[in-house]
Amino acid sequence: MEKTKGSNFLRFCIPILETLQELGGSGQPKEVTDAVLERLQISEQEQAQMLKSGGSRVRNQVAWARLYLAKADLLDASRRGVWALTEKGRTTRLSSNAVTQLFKEVRANFPTNDAQINSVDDSTEITQSMDLSGETGSKRTLLDVLKSLSPGGFERVS
Repeated sequence: MEKTKGSNFLRFCIPILETLQELGGSGQPKEVTDAVLERLQISEQEQAQMLKSGGSRVRNQVAWARLYLAKADLLDASRRGVWALTEKGRTTRLSSNAVTQLFKEVRANFPTNDAQINSVDDSTEITQSMDLSGETGSKRTLLDVLKSLSPGGFERVS
């Protein structure tokens, strides 16, 4: 896969889709994340790496991948606490090149004034990277972002 700045989380896109397809189309965030980490054989050492906030770096990367899949209409972000495939997600089989293209398209269309989202890196927490204080496009975008957060992520929104 082409290396794009800050795109380490892209390695989780295909396994998220495949895991959800194997689970029948939906699953709880922890269930899906744990299965993806196992599927990719992510070491305990990598799983133990923390962000400055104390959150897991690798679990944050999975959350970023999920957000991008939702923005690409492959995952339904409307229900809190459930990761579910859309109709498009049920039938899509991504290649590495398709994931890179998805990243570029979502990044180009991301409805925010915050330039930081366009250069996400692995230390950028999903809950801190969005400028929620300014005008970001619409109330619906804010609602989608809030619904996509884990309970812990939601509690850290300030």
